[in-house]
Amino acid sequence: TALAALTPALLVLLIPHIRRHRRPLIIAGALFLVMGFIFQDALIAGFSRSSFRLDTWRATLEKTIPHLWWGQGYFCDTFALHIDALNMDIPHAHNVFIATLRDGGIVGVLLLSCALAASGWRAWRQALASKRYLNLALITFGVLALSFDNDRLVANPEELWVFFWYPLGRIMAQDLVREGQRGNSVTIPLIQ
Repeated sequence: TALAALTPALLVLLIPHIRRHRRPLIIAGALFLVMGFIFQDALIAGFSRSSFRLDTWRATLEKTIPHLWWGQGYFCDTFALHIDALNMDIPHAHNVFIATLRDGGIVGVLLLSCALAASGWRAWRQALASKRYLNLALITFGVLALSFDNDRLVANPEELWVFFWYPLGRIMAQDLVREGQRGNSVTIPLIQ
């Protein structure tokens, strides 16, 4: 999934090098590519049983329905997910949004979505102001990579965990530097 998320992120980096009249075509192509990534498991599952993400998502959503508004709590048991069709126990939801719905309910998904939307908007504004699209590419990459693999964003540090938190940190830091709030180093005197 990380490799699949790389293509749209690279397209974002190409935005300043594309002529203005071709940008809608490139954006439409990027959206088509993203939709292909979103529905790739549906296509794979439709033709064979080698994909288990749709079954995992369905089973996770079925467990979530009784706790729809507030979720089951952040430290709920994720290992209790058994998929009868596959006769497997799945350790995580393979989608950070579905996992957030399970753990924090609709309120949690709204908070996560608002944080990502605000980060995306800030990254877009930074890109327009500085003509540097790295933060926008990183947030695009992170959101797509976490949409198909991972579970929790706080208590389970993994290699994909960095794909979410690093772009957010870069976006906040760039805004603070732009506003002149770099932070001051504090010198602590040694007591002798």
